[in-house]
Amino acid sequence: MALPVNPVEFTTAGQRYETPCRIIAVVWVGTTTAGDTAEIRHQSPVRTIWKGQATDTNSYMGINLGPFGMHAPSGFSCFSLTAGTKLLVYLAEG
Repeated sequence: MALPVNPVEFTTAGQRYETPCRIIAVVWVGTTTAGDTAEIRHQSPVRTIWKGQATDTNSYMGINLGPFGMHAPSGFSCFSLTAGTKLLVYLAEG
């Protein structure tokens, strides 16, 4: 099954991806201030998948969850995200 969008791109907190999926990587990019955060969470039950905190004025960080990734049976949402940055969430094809 081909994915409609890959990567899923979040630009503001509160955005959601509500389709069951498997996350294989997350990348946070953009201009930040020390202490800024970005976080994605499972939809249900609500728990953190990945959270990053900036230490400088430019962020490029993330996680590679390997070839099997992490199952998100109810999708996921962007819980926090600094203005001017993006969270790119890469999904495995089903």
